[in-house]
Amino acid sequence: MDAVERAKSLFIRECWPEAAWAYEEAVIQPNTNLDVYLDLAVLYLELLDGGVAAHYHLSVEFQERAWNRFDELLDEAEREFGQETEIGFWRRYFHFIHLGEEPFPEEAGRMARAGTSLVSYFHLWMLPGGKRQYREQAQALFEQVKDGSTPRKRYIRSILESARDRSRIADEDEW
Repeated sequence: MDAVERAKSLFIRECWPEAAWAYEEAVIQPNTNLDVYLDLAVLYLELLDGGVAAHYHLSVEFQERAWNRFDELLDEAEREFGQETEIGFWRRYFHFIHLGEEPFPEEAGRMARAGTSLVSYFHLWMLPGGKRQYREQAQALFEQVKDGSTPRKRYIRSILESARDRSRIADEDEW
């Protein structure tokens, strides 16, 4: 089993800190694809959540590493793969979620239109008016991530499901 498969297996088995170490092994392998970098970055994003960190009894050192590695991984991915829109999206989203920066609908919209990834649409769909405007893209994105087999897929799926469930409770249009 190679490092990527080991990382995915550990992630699926809910061994997230161990999965992070396996993903770290994977990103240093030759010919590693962009998905591995982004999956590890999103795994670190998740591990920085206070509840997740407490659940795994993460040390301060591990949390500091996760904090620093998020941007480092995106920098490494840009050096390796160029200015991919999904790299820019995750950097901007991290700053929104963890640093309290403002939502970025215009920028996310440009990213969505310029790239091949639907990922920016989960942010757009969450914003006021987004559920009607970006319904088709959110549905298509959900189809891509619903198996939750990687950190990115699981994270995006959980955000979309949570927002959809809140819409149902509020008796709003959900999809």
